[in-house]
Amino acid sequence: MAFWNRHDAGSVLAQGDCVILKHPHVRDYPMWRDLREKSRALLQKREPAWVPSALSIDDFRQYVQTYQRGAKSGRAHAFFIWHTTERHFLGACHLTNIRRGAAQMASLGYWLGTPFHGHGYMRQAVRLVCHYAFHTIGLHRIEAACMPDNIASQQLLIKNGFVEEGYARHYLQINGRWEDHVLFGLTQKENHDV
Repeated sequence: MAFWNRHDAGSVLAQGDCVILKHPHVRDYPMWRDLREKSRALLQKREPAWVPSALSIDDFRQYVQTYQRGAKSGRAHAFFIWHTTERHFLGACHLTNIRRGAAQMASLGYWLGTPFHGHGYMRQAVRLVCHYAFHTIGLHRIEAACMPDNIASQQLLIKNGFVEEGYARHYLQINGRWEDHVLFGLTQKENHDV
C-alpha cells in the first residue's frame, strides 16, 4: 500500500503525465526499503559500497534529515518519484553539490527500482527535476556522470538534452572501486524541457 494520498497534494514538487516528485518523508521508509532491497543487485553495481545498516530505519531517517537540511540551506534536494495514478514509489533523483556564486550549478543523481525500468518514468522524472532546478531554484547548469557501460543512463541523459562533455578516469568510488565515468552537462539556455 502506498502512503501517498490526496492529503499529501501540497507537498508535490512537480507532476508529469506518469510521475509525481515529492521530497522524501520518514513515512516512506517501508516502500523505500522494499524497493531498494528488490533492486539491490543492480544498485550495488552503480553506487558507493553499501554499509551493513544501509536499509535500516535509522539510516533512512538520517538520509531524510540530511536532505531536509540541504533543502533549507539550498545545497541539496532529494525528489522521491511516485507513479501518478497508481501511487507506487518508483525511485529517486537528487540534486547535490549545489554551488551558487559564479557557478549556479548542481550535480544530478538518480536511481529507479528494477521493476520499473523501461517505462519512461525516469526520463520524465529527470525532465521535471531539471525544470525545477532551472525555474524554481534558479540554477544555470546541471552536471551528471555515469559509468561507461551504463548505456541506458547515457541515453536517458541525452534524451533529456544533456551533452556529453568528457571522460573522467577513476572519477567516483563505486562499490569499493574507483570507476571511470562519462561526463554530461545541461545548461538552462540549452534546456527546452525535452
